[in-house]
Amino acid sequence: MKPLRQIEAVERMIASDTFSVVFAKAILAFTKPEMLVEPEAKRPGQAQSAAGQALLEKESEGLLRDLKAVEDSYGTDMLTLTVSCGYFERLLGSSKVTKYLERNHVDTLHALRSLIADVRIGDSRPN
Repeated sequence: MKPLRQIEAVERMIASDTFSVVFAKAILAFTKPEMLVEPEAKRPGQAQSAAGQALLEKESEGLLRDLKAVEDSYGTDMLTLTVSCGYFERLLGSSKVTKYLERNHVDTLHALRSLIADVRIGDSRPN
């Protein structure tokens, strides 16, 4: 791969948190010929048709756009979730609210407690 493509490949590996030879080979297999140092004819394992290659490249680019969109909204989503869980935790601190949910909405109460516990566990994990 040319240096620019190598940088893109590393960024994809970092973004997906996948650092394996298999993933690196997959990136190499789906690299456009103009981004390769070695001509396509010399590359091993090239049994794909041009149409198949183009389709896989298009899908790969779409997946990367989707991944980027998720990465862009992740911080905001986590902040919203944390604030919401803090609010629910305060609500459940009220015995009146808890008793009402126990009598009328047990499933909701269990779901809220589970969500709060999951967020606490996520917050306590080392980065």
